[in-house]
Amino acid sequence: MIPFDSKRAPSPSAVLPYYAVAAVVFLATTILMLLSFSSFLGHYFQPHILAITHLAALGWGTMIIFGASHQLLPVVMEVHLFSEKLAKYCFITLFPGMVLLVYSFWTFSIGWMMETGALLVLTAVVLYVTNVYRTAAQNERWTVTAECIVTASWWLLLTAILGAVLVLNLRYAFLPREHLYYLKIHAHLGLAGWFLLLIMGVASRLIPMFLLSHHEPGMPVKAAYYCVNIALIVFLVTAFFFNTEKFWPVCAAIALAGVVCYGKFVRDAYKGAMRKKLDVPMKMTLAAILLLVVPFLLLAVLVFLRAGAQPVTVAFTLAYGISMLGGFITALILGQTFKTLPFIVWMHRYKKLIGKVKTPLPRELYREGWVKLQFYSYLAGYFILLAGVLCRARWLIGLGCAALLVAAIGYNVNVWFTILHRVKGTAPLSKKEPDQKA
Repeated sequence: MIPFDSKRAPSPSAVLPYYAVAAVVFLATTILMLLSFSSFLGHYFQPHILAITHLAALGWGTMIIFGASHQLLPVVMEVHLFSEKLAKYCFITLFPGMVLLVYSFWTFSIGWMMETGALLVLTAVVLYVTNVYRTAAQNERWTVTAECIVTASWWLLLTAILGAVLVLNLRYAFLPREHLYYLKIHAHLGLAGWFLLLIMGVASRLIPMFLLSHHEPGMPVKAAYYCVNIALIVFLVTAFFFNTEKFWPVCAAIALAGVVCYGKFVRDAYKGAMRKKLDVPMKMTLAAILLLVVPFLLLAVLVFLRAGAQPVTVAFTLAYGISMLGGFITALILGQTFKTLPFIVWMHRYKKLIGKVKTPLPRELYREGWVKLQFYSYLAGYFILLAGVLCRARWLIGLGCAALLVAAIGYNVNVWFTILHRVKGTAPLSKKEPDQKA
């Protein structure tokens, strides 16, 4: 079974650069984390933490999701991608914008460089949202998966607009409340509105596909979609119109209800799966869903610590951010990369040879041993880093960052091994030996 329609698929130049750059950025992120691991003992609003967070959010998470979206949109919407040119322009604005923004945060150079970076990132987001919307507009039959992707793109646009406003606010200080108040809003729009909602939508299509399950996204995914969106709308209304954080725990509870509904969908999809034995990428994908419990547990603790000791509150807040961006989001990307990228490369290398010669299986385009190394070193690094931040233990933070670096090295080896795959000598296809495609 091939999960990507070769007739509607965009060219590799609209997709593969995102995967390639995201892999390098993931490696760079873990290197910077290791070099500045002492920063995790301090406040989250400091140059190195801001730089690492935006490098991970823009250059790692958003970069690879943009690339995967350009490939998956035609499948989900059952139409052609509206514009490959927009996909390419999106890349050439996002990458330099991310670099300028991250460098400006690292050196905390408030001024034209930071503002130019924010403007380029916002431009990339506008191009992406335009492509998503115009692609979706061609589709006459909407699904909850399509709704998740399109709605997430609008939340991303709001996140990028608020981010650009915050960059200007650093220089001109025109917002009525303190900067950190709006930074919390910006972060949650990105984490829940962009990453969580989009991942729910895409995974609702990919998880049954790769499990060989006939369980379709139904009421549980729709309930998750509405819960997350209601939580975000209430969150925005109370934040901007009532200028209060009092009801934010209620928003978190509504979002948690959505996550529980989505967990039911994943469980049902697994129960109905024809392929019960999971490969490492799928184990990592399901582990990512389970890791969603961690940020909600940390958030529950933060509710009770609101009037508590400031250092403890800061530590739990930092751990909460790590558990979302460095936990759930990163784990899912690490797993799904090797369920999507090999198919993309395989399709572009071998689609003209299907039925004519023996072709390798998509899973043969990467090395499973390196995925295992990546998986276990990532899990170890993630939990050790969380423990180090919560316990304020320097050596644990350093050890956790080192383990994450090992995971990033294993990930890069496999990504580049897959991207650089070339068609070798192929034998004619025997009549008694049909070519396998999955």
